[in-house]
Amino acid sequence: QGEIYAGLCATLIQMGRADEAVDSCAQAVVFSPTRADYRTRWGQALRVAGELAAAERVLSAALAFDARDARAHYELAFIYQQQKKIELAEAHYRRALDASPAFFAAHYNLAILLVDAGRAEEAELHFAAAQRADRELWQRLRGDLPRPK
Repeated sequence: QGEIYAGLCATLIQMGRADEAVDSCAQAVVFSPTRADYRTRWGQALRVAGELAAAERVLSAALAFDARDARAHYELAFIYQQQKKIELAEAHYRRALDASPAFFAAHYNLAILLVDAGRAEEAELHFAAAQRADRELWQRLRGDLPRPK
């Protein structure tokens, strides 16, 4: 039954219905408590729903089951970036990239973080890596890139 709830959770997140996804994700974890990926999806739903403290707890628990879960590291990094916890955000983006070197969103958001931190040259490396990871998505986002200062 955990798979059914996890699938519903993922679908609801994709549909932009994170508030509804939270309960389905939690149920997936109840039925499959050792599945780090289910906890990660739950943490993602909580983050998108704006429940950042709960998301942080759930994502940290996911990492206790799988320390190399790239998505869990990415979700934590995104939360920390929003909270201006730059060092923590950078560390988790880098862990996400260690686990999944072609993770477009991790490269892209790390690049934005680095631009904001005044590290434009390093940011360019991650923008280039994001472009290599997913050229089509890169093309769609191109017009919204921050410009180095």
